[in-house]
Amino acid sequence: MNIRKELWLQHDGSNYTMSGACYNMSKEENKRLWELLRSVKFPDGYASNISGNDDGSSNNDGPILEIFSKCVRPYKDGDYDAIPKKDFDMTQWYMLNNCEEAEPFIEEHKEELLKQGVVDIEEKHREQFPSWFRRKTMQLFNKEKSRSIMKVYPFAMGPNVHGTKRTGCIVNGVRYHIQQRDELRKSQNCGIAIRGLHEKVDIDFYGIITYILKLEYVEENRVFLFKCKWFDLRKKIEMQEDKNFTSICVKRFWYEYDPFILATQEKQVFYINDPKLGEDWRIVLKFQARHIYDVPEKENLEVENDEFLVTNAEVYHDTSLESKSIVNDTVDILSQLYRDNVESITIGANVIELEAQTEYKVEVDYDEEDSDQEEDTMVEYISDHEDNEGNNSTTNNEVDSIDDNDDIDL
Repeated sequence: MNIRKELWLQHDGSNYTMSGACYNMSKEENKRLWELLRSVKFPDGYASNISGNDDGSSNNDGPILEIFSKCVRPYKDGDYDAIPKKDFDMTQWYMLNNCEEAEPFIEEHKEELLKQGVVDIEEKHREQFPSWFRRKTMQLFNKEKSRSIMKVYPFAMGPNVHGTKRTGCIVNGVRYHIQQRDELRKSQNCGIAIRGLHEKVDIDFYGIITYILKLEYVEENRVFLFKCKWFDLRKKIEMQEDKNFTSICVKRFWYEYDPFILATQEKQVFYINDPKLGEDWRIVLKFQARHIYDVPEKENLEVENDEFLVTNAEVYHDTSLESKSIVNDTVDILSQLYRDNVESITIGANVIELEAQTEYKVEVDYDEEDSDQEEDTMVEYISDHEDNEGNNSTTNNEVDSIDDNDDIDL
């Protein structure tokens, strides 16, 4: 047909050469691929089987802030201890700035500082607002006890200075681990991403979870926070993107003063080694959790004020890659049907010629007597068939009549 000549066997007189196909790899590429596959750790559920059904969320009809969501189920392990002051101050400030109901109080306090002629409003606001907010809410609570004030009151009182650290938890059916726990496992569940502002530009922050903290508030309210280490992306050379991959440098970190996020805010990602850019680079893979199954294996797990404690084997979540995946563009793959940078296959010309002669000999040696017998058999079959047609015409008409009647009845 004279097409795709680049795939033809090339004859140099004594041998035939077959070029490598577009999917062939060199020995070095095979080695690198195997090393990459051995290093990959997927999130739980990325390649697992189903084990339950439910999303693990719970509802509360009382006046409760959204920030006190109960859709987080911690693992059984944990240490209850005093929260280091630095971490406590950061968590309290983060919480105050991520609660919608606290926004009117924040604006009121800043206006008061402005009227007082304070020079550095932001610094004074951060220093004074937690105690001001507490006093203001207590005054309103004692005065009116409206539903809105009763709702914000537990939050305004602030968290306990003691908290519980966990190594893992389930959030809306998705499993999260701290980095230390992941290092001992074959799966990876410590990678996270969150949208945020950097120099007034909305970007994706990528990081890993270092520990999970439960803050306790009055009236048995609680909040779960992730403390994270964020990979430094301040320079363009620290992140490289194309139509298939987002690769980040994991050598340095930033935003050490802002490490906490709500456990319900994040989006889970996982990282694999980037064989192209080197050992300090990771490819970020985002995925969408689907078919989430989150049912405890045992009933009556309710302890610690309605808090569900789960074991490591109780939750499964199925995942699928988002559109920007590791699958290359099919058009790019097929644009070249062979590779000239991998070892070709060389076959001796005598082998090819012997194979061709063998196939030709099989065709020539076809038994003519067998062919004549086949023709005689076909003639006899046709004659018998013609004789039977006349005898069966009446029967066939009757059958057709019955079939027609059946069709009408239907």
